[in-house]
Amino acid sequence: MAESYHINNLVFGRTDHTSKNLSAKVELNKPYKIVPDKYKLYVDHYMIPAALSLIVPTRILGEETACDVRWESGGQLQVMHNVVFVNENLMAIDLIADEQLYALWKDYSNQSNQ
Repeated sequence: MAESYHINNLVFGRTDHTSKNLSAKVELNKPYKIVPDKYKLYVDHYMIPAALSLIVPTRILGEETACDVRWESGGQLQVMHNVVFVNENLMAIDLIADEQLYALWKDYSNQSNQ
């Protein structure tokens, strides 16, 4: 069973990857990651380190979402804008298990609020 918790109006949780609730509503400007079963798809298609990428939806396009993608490479922040993901291939980050992604999210949200 999936469990989730809220911190500062953000939902973090452990999601059952096999359930169809992955197609649940994606919220704009919230932190997500790629569902592990889809890493290879996005590594091959966008050439991003899927397991290390913070996904931030910026525009809903029906069953898909345009997103900012952020990751660190060699100590440098890398960013791609308007990368399209199928909604069901995204899941909320887990505050504890995804510590590196959460740190990227904190930096992103601090920059957005300035």
